[in-house]
Amino acid sequence: LEDKAARAALAVGAGYVIPLSRNVFLTPEASFRFAFTNISSNAYYDSWTVNQFRLGVSLTFGLARYEEEYKEKPTTERTLTVKEPSLRYYDKNMDLHPLAQVKVEEVQYSELHPLIPYVFFPEGKSTPTPSLQVLAAESEAGEFNINNLPSDAEQINTYTLDIVGSRLKSNPGTNLTVTGTINSNELKNNQKYLAKERGDFVRNYLVANYNADPNKITVVAGGLPAKPSSKADPDGDAENCRAEISSTNPEILKPIIVTSERERVADPALIEFYPNIVTDDTILNWELIYFQSGTQLKRFVGSGYPSHISWQIAPNLLKAAQVPIDYQFNVETMSGLKKGVEGSIPVDFISFTRKKSEDLPDRSISKFSLVLFDFDSDVINDKDKQTIDQYVIPAIKANSTVQIYGYTDRIGDEDYNKKLAQRRANNVQKYIAGKVKNVKYETFGIGEGVQIFNNDTPTGRQLSRTVQVYVITPKSK
Repeated sequence: LEDKAARAALAVGAGYVIPLSRNVFLTPEASFRFAFTNISSNAYYDSWTVNQFRLGVSLTFGLARYEEEYKEKPTTERTLTVKEPSLRYYDKNMDLHPLAQVKVEEVQYSELHPLIPYVFFPEGKSTPTPSLQVLAAESEAGEFNINNLPSDAEQINTYTLDIVGSRLKSNPGTNLTVTGTINSNELKNNQKYLAKERGDFVRNYLVANYNADPNKITVVAGGLPAKPSSKADPDGDAENCRAEISSTNPEILKPIIVTSERERVADPALIEFYPNIVTDDTILNWELIYFQSGTQLKRFVGSGYPSHISWQIAPNLLKAAQVPIDYQFNVETMSGLKKGVEGSIPVDFISFTRKKSEDLPDRSISKFSLVLFDFDSDVINDKDKQTIDQYVIPAIKANSTVQIYGYTDRIGDEDYNKKLAQRRANNVQKYIAGKVKNVKYETFGIGEGVQIFNNDTPTGRQLSRTVQVYVITPKSK
């Protein structure tokens, strides 16, 4: 064939670039060519045109100077900053103020801790959660001793069975009634047998570990408690999974009282820690630890963004020295970022010796927690009236100031709870004032705004339905 010097065609094709590395590419392609001219100049083939279809693969190498063009764009990096927190305290009117220091004072101090007559169980279970009910007779070496309990209401009420057991040993012949109850979910799922099993657990523990007379312990299989917590709220319904202990002998369930001639009390006793976290990531967990002289005082942990963290400083927790309280707050996010902040709170320690040398006023403080108010109730029950008559009234002197604080748990509307707390405080004030006149009374309805106990547990919520009475009496010089 005599080839033509030039040919004309229209080419249509497509290809796809496959990167093998940052500067090496594999490109498969396909094309079709429409011929416009003859394939040969020979007259014999003058009318012969040929269209073409082609398949091919090319391997392309990029030059080093273009390498940056093919880098993947970096993903947006998450950020986390933990700044200095805001530390605050409440005044008498429960208004928040910036915290400048904590005053630790040596005083004559007594505190009454209520004993909740309930043992709580997880839903669907007939054995208590170990963190909510410590079985000391089985888990701790040596004989259980009530006098060794810490001055902390929540911790005290994790030893309910051992407290009752030791008191039964000191009061032989005492009759006890244990009523097992269930919540609405267990009732709906026909798990009524749990009520009996929960009551049996309490009786069997007392018999096995404290030689209680099984014939003196009556187990009753109930349904919902006679005075249930809110069935419509998960927190409330969880409290209905319990065993209720009752006795005609008041010694069995009487409060735990701690009295000392030399106690260290903090002022303020409640500190609010407001974190300052800036992040575009999700907070996986956080940790707040308070120290003094390298000794851990309190540790809080949680997840999500904490609005604030409340710390109720127990008596005698802080040292008898001018040593600051140090804190460390750490945060970790979902993407693995970790940041923290540290700081300290000045402490002013006022000892009995300092009071005398500086001619500072001295005082005694008696604190009484009146529990239990029933759920959504402001009625003082007969047991609490006996507590007031036996312990509160004798502590009030002519020059005493009686401060009464009403609280609620977190269940329900906050505004409603504040009014309920005020009614509780007012009713206690009226009862005491009916027996002790001509002293100064101050009442405060706090509600759920200040959670003095951990509302994540049934015990903490029960303890929060309370009125706390402070009897503050100046000492004459």
